[in-house]
Amino acid sequence: MKLLDRFSLQKADIEDIDFDQVVPYQYCLTENLRVSSKLTLPSGTVLGKDGWSVVFGKATVKKYPTINDIALEAVIQISNAFISWQDTRLEESGSKLPNPLVPSNLFQQSAKLTDFEVVLERVMVAKHLYQINNQPRMDIQYREELVATSRAKKISNRAHRYLASHSETWQEKTLSGIYPKKLLAKVSDDEIAIYENRVYARLLDKIQLYLKRRLKNLQEDKNSLVDALSIEQNENMYFRLRDSLCMLWGDNLTHDEAERLLDHINDTYLQNLAMDKKISNLKKIGLYSQITEKQKIIPNQLHNTNILLHDQHYRHLRRLWVELHRATQKRKTLEERIIITMEFQQSYNQYVSLLILYTLEGLGFQVEVRDQAINAYRNAFKIEINVDEYSNCWYIKSNYNAHLLRVLPYTSLAEESIAVLVNDNLLVCAIDIDESLSKLDNTLLANPLNLEVIESFTVRLFKWLYLPIVQGYGDALNLGRVPTSITNVLNNIQALNADDGYAVENEIFDKDLKEIESECKQSNTDEIYAEIVLKHEQVKILKQCLVCNKEVDFEPRISNRTFVAECYQCASVYKTESDSQGKRVFTLTPSNQNSYDRAGRWHVSFSVDL
Repeated sequence: MKLLDRFSLQKADIEDIDFDQVVPYQYCLTENLRVSSKLTLPSGTVLGKDGWSVVFGKATVKKYPTINDIALEAVIQISNAFISWQDTRLEESGSKLPNPLVPSNLFQQSAKLTDFEVVLERVMVAKHLYQINNQPRMDIQYREELVATSRAKKISNRAHRYLASHSETWQEKTLSGIYPKKLLAKVSDDEIAIYENRVYARLLDKIQLYLKRRLKNLQEDKNSLVDALSIEQNENMYFRLRDSLCMLWGDNLTHDEAERLLDHINDTYLQNLAMDKKISNLKKIGLYSQITEKQKIIPNQLHNTNILLHDQHYRHLRRLWVELHRATQKRKTLEERIIITMEFQQSYNQYVSLLILYTLEGLGFQVEVRDQAINAYRNAFKIEINVDEYSNCWYIKSNYNAHLLRVLPYTSLAEESIAVLVNDNLLVCAIDIDESLSKLDNTLLANPLNLEVIESFTVRLFKWLYLPIVQGYGDALNLGRVPTSITNVLNNIQALNADDGYAVENEIFDKDLKEIESECKQSNTDEIYAEIVLKHEQVKILKQCLVCNKEVDFEPRISNRTFVAECYQCASVYKTESDSQGKRVFTLTPSNQNSYDRAGRWHVSFSVDL
């Protein structure tokens, strides 16, 4: 059986794959795979944790990182809204795209204590766990041991037979009988590791694991709200970026609502933090420290012992155990877990396509959505976006870029190990991302908790769209042998520079284009006209603001194939300049020359001559 590597698009036999080098969700199926009588995985299914279990066996399953619960739920909710938008867009033309940031109801849900947390807090307040920890129930275990007669308190049933067959235990032998020196006695031990105490120790581990994850999620939710509330007062952020983010965020939450939610989430965070500290203290002393790791291994299905059902303290362990499993949704079959993974991958694919649409509209493109295809137009630009169902990727094609941009929706934490798998024409949109990858152009934190998700996507798509156009500016036209009649026409066109072959340095007037077209038709050299028109259209693109699509003040500097353009509408300046090594560099900045920590699409730079 072969699998498809979603990064390299290379197929590989299962036997040839080095599992130690595989990153989560790297491979997908190239053919249908029957999991059970109830489930068959279709070709193109991305293999998550449980998918690997089916293909490779449980012994090779890696530990997959956990993702923020609110981010996961937000992706599902937003993708459902996007699908509904696609179903109704023909009937409701001009309807707004769903907001790609976390819906307010999910913040409200996160701010509340869960049912398990309410139960845990009540149990902690009532001191039931403390009572178990300090005064645990124990069982008396009897074992047989040969002891001095004076120490024997309870004689073993086998004591007389043992005494008869072991003369070394006799003190003396008389006519009336034997006086023993040692006896086989029953010695009692207190057994602390009874089933109920093992449940207690295991439960503390499970509770702390739950609380750690919950605290991490709440902290991320707090950070998102704090970032949103700080935008308005951030003087180091370019005002156009600030306005754009405030508008996007304001569709979901007002400033006052965000402040109230932040207070509620902070209260919930502090309550969970207090419970986490109490659990940590319980694990340091008392009963927990007397239970070994091996003894803590307990099946999820509890035995309903009399102690767990009726003891005034221990009965709360069973209640906590059941509520915790309900909260963490552990009771799912393999088939159910695989289906959930498949459905979330499809939801995340839809979420990434929503980001693409938002980005294109923000760059001034007219967008058309048809089934699984997206077409976008702006001036002479023509963009086609299609989904590859086999690799679960989006392909973006431009009429001015010879290379496709492949957008890979990645539903796990993008760690440093994927850096070697990406290339210049691959953009990995990950739901979570390691800090070491946050500065790379090929990886993007595509997460509803990321306030600048649209802006980050815009900057990366901007570079891919305009790099080939900026690279080609000032290049000599590839005209081949030019007839004299056409040469005479070209020499009289002001927008063409004939110093080193013909180069289009500015927009060609319509009358000049018509004259060139006429001469090319007469001399049967349509390819010359097509080449000139292609470069002319690319210059026209540069003369329309790359950010707001308005007319700019364009100054060509053809001697070194550079230019300067200034837009008075959005106050942006973009240009190409030669560095100390003679290589061109493109920069786009606000025209006021101020230095901002964050300016989004209004501050872009990249090397032109790679």
